[in-house]
Amino acid sequence: MTARPLNRIRCVAGLAALALTVGCKSLVDAPLDDDEAAGPPALAALMALAGDSGDVRTARGEFAGTDTLALYSVVGREMGEALPFCWSGRLNENGSTTWWDARCAVREHADGIDVSFSGSSGELWFILVLLLPLPEVEIAGNLLVVAPEDDCSDYDRDDYRYPATLEDSLVARMGRIYGPYTGRVFNDTKETQIEHMVALKQAHLSGACAWEDERRKQFARDLDNLTLAAPEVNREKSAKDPKDWLPDKNKCWYIATVAATKRRWSLTVDRGEAEAMQAVLRTCENLEMQ
Repeated sequence: MTARPLNRIRCVAGLAALALTVGCKSLVDAPLDDDEAAGPPALAALMALAGDSGDVRTARGEFAGTDTLALYSVVGREMGEALPFCWSGRLNENGSTTWWDARCAVREHADGIDVSFSGSSGELWFILVLLLPLPEVEIAGNLLVVAPEDDCSDYDRDDYRYPATLEDSLVARMGRIYGPYTGRVFNDTKETQIEHMVALKQAHLSGACAWEDERRKQFARDLDNLTLAAPEVNREKSAKDPKDWLPDKNKCWYIATVAATKRRWSLTVDRGEAEAMQAVLRTCENLEMQ
């Protein structure tokens, strides 16, 4: 998967949430000239790593106030497709660029990327944004994006509400009151709890933190991600991913279900999680529930 082009960089004036007034002039989405292409040392290394799959955008402007914050939203991409980097600098009178350190920050959200940096009144600034495509891994036939966990919004379990009647639907599906994590058959649903194989908090850290409330509720009610477990097993697993917890039985089925769920809902896996899942799959003869 390659990074989608950043189709526009827009200046957002009057950032009320930060109680700052931002004045922006002469915003230009321009190609790199020879001096700017050299850029900071880290850029050359990242561009070499990216090859033809990296996407670079630049902009120029003038600060209109003292100690102001200019906020730029880069839109036109799907969350989780790329890893953003940014640099900012001052344009000198001779046309060269002096690159600043620690003045540029990136924040991802559902609509794209916010790039922020600071400067002084009258300074001509230059900003450069690089997107590198995130790596992918195939797990049980599912192509998943590998990315660090990210708590981009506060987790609230109430955002992922689901009805208790889902337990009846699970029993009807399996034809018995069965806990696949232990292979135990129960006599009554009072002995079991609904278990999310991709835990709700784990989903939140893997991309659901950027979802709207309705999509979170839909995920919580996805029968293909649900099973039954004894309360003590449910508590033991909690919000752990396959790197930190595996069931006693049906490990292969569990890993395949987690991978399929993450693909279906466009959730990411972190590197340790992916390696743990692949290690289990190397021991599997089939992926069916036993």
